[in-house]
Amino acid sequence: MPRVSETPTRGILFADLADSSRLYRELGNAAARDIILSALGLAQSVVLKHRGRVVDRIGDELFCVFDDGDAALRAALSIQRGTERARERQQLPARLAFRIGFVHGPVELRGPEVFGDSVYLAKRVVNYAKADQVLTSRETVTTLTHGRTDNFLFVERVRLKGRIEEVELVEAVWSIENTAPINAADVPRSVPDRELQLSYGSVGTVVSRERPEVALGRSATCEIVIDETGVSRLHARVELRRDGFVLIDQSRNGTFLIREGSEPHLVLHEEIALEGNGVLQLGPQDRAPVVFYAVGSARE
Repeated sequence: MPRVSETPTRGILFADLADSSRLYRELGNAAARDIILSALGLAQSVVLKHRGRVVDRIGDELFCVFDDGDAALRAALSIQRGTERARERQQLPARLAFRIGFVHGPVELRGPEVFGDSVYLAKRVVNYAKADQVLTSRETVTTLTHGRTDNFLFVERVRLKGRIEEVELVEAVWSIENTAPINAADVPRSVPDRELQLSYGSVGTVVSRERPEVALGRSATCEIVIDETGVSRLHARVELRRDGFVLIDQSRNGTFLIREGSEPHLVLHEEIALEGNGVLQLGPQDRAPVVFYAVGSARE
């Protein structure tokens, strides 16, 4: 009988520049592009130093693979420390920061490409990270040996799309100002007990602890399908995080956020908090389909 090969495991890391769109607004395209390329170059050199590989660059985000989770953790901490030093030396703007998510788990390898649930999980983890933060899963921490010399903090338990069980997120502490050890046992949820209702025509859904993410767009895989001109296949997402609800635009034409009593605000390739009641217009403002939202307490 042929021998069945073992499924390979790898450390998967995503390093994303937080709020990089702000640089384009403040500095202009050319200057912002140079700064972003410099920051990404710093991160890529760290990845190579730790014997990792950049699989892809997606906008202002690096998708990297390492032999194991320990190498991914070391690289993540080094990227954050190196970025901090660059800011102190005024080589990078004071507010420029990476948010990083990594996991260790099984993958599928096809030549230089990497696929599988671990890639999906790492991508979801980085979406929960804030600027200057390194997040991973509690499950990944149990596989680490390097973790004995680093501190971890419990962040929250989240339910990710496509997974029945909750994922426990923890933060790898890289700054000496924050050195509390991990202790996630019996820690209550920090996700707010609130919900956000979305409605498009006769279609409605709720973002809550039970469903912490809803996608909007033309694709049939979206929870709210909007098959209209000017709407991207995956136009935007609405997520519940520990500090509230967030709109993340991933479209070509942008999303106009109109909070109740406020002027329209264009959200393009960035994220913004959702509070109270309002309207999301997907695409060019003069003919955009409208999605209504309302934030309130979770129903009993």
